[in-house]
Amino acid sequence: MKGCAEIHQFELDQFQQYAERYARITIEDGAFSSTLAFKASADGQIDLHANADIRSLNVLDNTQSPLLKWQSLSLSDIHYSAKENGLTINDVIFDSPYARMVIDENKATNISALLVPQTTNISALLVPQTTHSANESAITKAQAPTTQNKDAMAIMVNHVGIKEGSAYFADHSLTPRFASKIDRLNGYVDNLDSRSDSAANVNIEGKIDGYAPVQLKGQINPLKEDIFLDLLFSVDGAELTSVNPYSGTYMGHYIDKGLLSLDVEYTLNHNQLQGNNHVVIDQLTLGQKSDSDQALSLPLGLAIALLEDSQGVIDLGLEVSGDLDSPTFGFGSIILNALGNLITKAVTAPFSLLANLVGSDDELDHIAFAPGSSYISKQGEDTLDTLTKALKSRPRLRVNIEGTVDAVGDATALAESMVKQAILARTNLSTLPADLTASSVPLSGEITDALTALYSETFNSDIQQERQHILSTLQQEKAQEEGNEAALPYIPSEESVQRVLNITMYNTLRNKVTITEAELANLAESRAKAVKGYLVNTGGLETTRVFLLNSQHHLQSEYSGVELTLEAN
Repeated sequence: MKGCAEIHQFELDQFQQYAERYARITIEDGAFSSTLAFKASADGQIDLHANADIRSLNVLDNTQSPLLKWQSLSLSDIHYSAKENGLTINDVIFDSPYARMVIDENKATNISALLVPQTTNISALLVPQTTHSANESAITKAQAPTTQNKDAMAIMVNHVGIKEGSAYFADHSLTPRFASKIDRLNGYVDNLDSRSDSAANVNIEGKIDGYAPVQLKGQINPLKEDIFLDLLFSVDGAELTSVNPYSGTYMGHYIDKGLLSLDVEYTLNHNQLQGNNHVVIDQLTLGQKSDSDQALSLPLGLAIALLEDSQGVIDLGLEVSGDLDSPTFGFGSIILNALGNLITKAVTAPFSLLANLVGSDDELDHIAFAPGSSYISKQGEDTLDTLTKALKSRPRLRVNIEGTVDAVGDATALAESMVKQAILARTNLSTLPADLTASSVPLSGEITDALTALYSETFNSDIQQERQHILSTLQQEKAQEEGNEAALPYIPSEESVQRVLNITMYNTLRNKVTITEAELANLAESRAKAVKGYLVNTGGLETTRVFLLNSQHHLQSEYSGVELTLEAN
């Protein structure tokens, strides 16, 4: 049997009473037209060819606001074959389509509010149920998708085109509310095929708020049971002020200025989403704080200063992932979490980020000094050179310098330095040997004479008595060591006695010196000034970017060096 039919301008609002059984929508307008030719055989096989279009569609949601509309939807070369259990469509063309999505104050979408709950099919309850063992149930469940795929109708759409489309999105759960429009949407989806392992090609372009280019490009296969997608979504130069509701709610600050460019690449396979996001933010300027209780409790000013280069650009790479089967899954939440993790890492380990900027793994947050010294070592200079290079790439950062001391080590070194100065003053030498210590004092000569004189003056001591005491002590130690105190007395060499005498005099003089906390604080301050001087004079940093912290009233006394911290300008 053969036949043909034609439908012309059938008004779709006549379906309103049927549609409202399933969805809270109003078909405001729309007309359906179609031409159809078919063949039917005695064995029940049907072969159908058709063309169809729906013009001037206008569907309202439950608030009587626009939900979906278009000027025309044309479907050409429709072919259905019962024998092949397949449906093919050559072209699906949307002309001026529009869709609207709104999230309400309770974070429910206007889409979810449309569905009418369906009552249970009573007849299904009357069908006898077969009891299966646990293993049989598992086998049946595992085999079900295979059977379903085998019997499912094959669907192929050669080309889906979009001409001058638009979309509207609003989020009323934020304060203030957020709304954005994408218009001038043009593009295509080619080669959709439910039975092919190949994915369809997607290329759609548009404008955000009328000026910022947006593109969706890649591959997708939504007709398969295991949905696959590999898509790149890009935005170029969108105004960040338009997302102030999100920044105020989740970042705790509104945005006064800034442009956003975004490349978001998502891959979905077996319901597992993997994403690589390239985010570029240009000239971001924070405005006033919000009072949101959902905001990240992080110093955003410091984070921006760390991430923003000398041209005022923040260039980020974010990796995101998620499971679509998870009840907590949401694109917004996974991107926000990735961004929050990056900001947290930046502000909790800022010097590591700075070191990475210049390809270094040095620890840049402290500079070590030799005990008692305020001179920067070669290693310290190298560290400051690396820090300077990194700071020049982040002009909105300022560095704070706090001098510190090791209360024991630095006090000992300062006392020893004072002893050396007193010895030097009693000689005709210009300097003492750099490696002079208690055990390396010469056995005779000008330095030994000066040490002896200083000791005698300080303690009003008879050096000969000291020498005799040392001689007796050495003899007793030797006898105890050999276990024979009745043997002939041991006579140590003159050099041995002099060496011990020099060590005794030197250490006794050093231990006599008391180093006050004020002197330690002065050392800490000298170290801080030395570092600032190097950063400014040698490194070329502006003086206004380098600050000395007060070491006098809160002296750190566990580390011999300088501690550095960062803050936003």
